[in-house]
Amino acid sequence: MPDQIKKILLPKNPHLDPLAACYLLFKYGEEKFSGISSATLETWPYAENPSQDEIARWQEEGVLTLDVGGGFFDHHHTKKDVTSTFLAAEYLGLAERPEVQELIRYVQEDDLYGLHNRWGDLAQIIKCFNKAGHQLTDIVNFVFNILEALQAKEEIWHADVKEEFEAKAQIQKIKRGKNKVKIAIIESDNLYVAAYGRENY
Repeated sequence: MPDQIKKILLPKNPHLDPLAACYLLFKYGEEKFSGISSATLETWPYAENPSQDEIARWQEEGVLTLDVGGGFFDHHHTKKDVTSTFLAAEYLGLAERPEVQELIRYVQEDDLYGLHNRWGDLAQIIKCFNKAGHQLTDIVNFVFNILEALQAKEEIWHADVKEEFEAKAQIQKIKRGKNKVKIAIIESDNLYVAAYGRENY
């Protein structure tokens, strides 16, 4: 990867996955990618992948590719069932943070399985922006602002719910056949406490 990042290259009409990966790299990546928080953005305008000569030249020019060209953050050239967002989060050491896990899960649902059932219909809105011919900078600013708000909400939500669950829940283990099953008993007015218990216990 380039030592100093001057430009980030995204696929043509970038969808949610590379934009979310870009968001994580802009917000958290300066320590590992010097200059990335002020890097310019550009799209690769062709359907076919760039040549190896072009990729080598980009490396020298400080260009980081996202979801294009078979680079480190191009999930098309790695193991199945991962996204560029996951690769970026894992590389930055963020993949275990609850709010980032929610982002990873949503992007995975959209990019790998075609689902649009979390956080409204953000993925479809991005596609509409692209079809309407909006400028890349406008799309990126919109997506980054939405993701910033959603990350903050998830961070607060997880902190409050985790605190209540761990303070009040009684965890019991019961035998079911040859297996043991965990049951959490808790009384709460917060509807999300049950979801937290299912996801974490």
